[in-house]
Amino acid sequence: MENSIAILPIIFEEQPLPLVAFFLDAAAKIVSVPDSTFEWFWRFCDPATPRKEERSEVIIAHAEILAARLRAMTGFEREIDCCIRMQYPQAEAAAVRLDWVMSLQMMMQIAQTRPVCHWRSCETTRETKRLDRTPRLGPGCNSNIGGARVGEPDR
Repeated sequence: MENSIAILPIIFEEQPLPLVAFFLDAAAKIVSVPDSTFEWFWRFCDPATPRKEERSEVIIAHAEILAARLRAMTGFEREIDCCIRMQYPQAEAAAVRLDWVMSLQMMMQIAQTRPVCHWRSCETTRETKRLDRTPRLGPGCNSNIGGARVGEPDR
């Protein structure tokens, strides 16, 4: 029996993000951001709450932390790709990394134009399963690839 999940596209201020934005919490877990940033991305991706909003400065702060951590991973692409393939065997890991960065850039650009941003998971017509949103990391795939954590955003 094949394990599959339905990816719900995230619509951020009426702009669809790349499909892998649904897994930005996995990116945050893989590259080891501060707990508050991982939790923020977990809530960002969680399809259980249909409509969400956040102050733009909070969005930008967390997106900058994750984007900086992804940039800091230069030289660790093989390890990150291994983690992506372990969690999402059907995914093309290099494309996932690029789309994560593009999603964060889109979010930051949009957030710079308004005080508060809104987003939602786009409904699909097919039945979806309830997802365990906690990224699972397999053996050899720790959540501290490349070293220390990037600093926490101001609140």
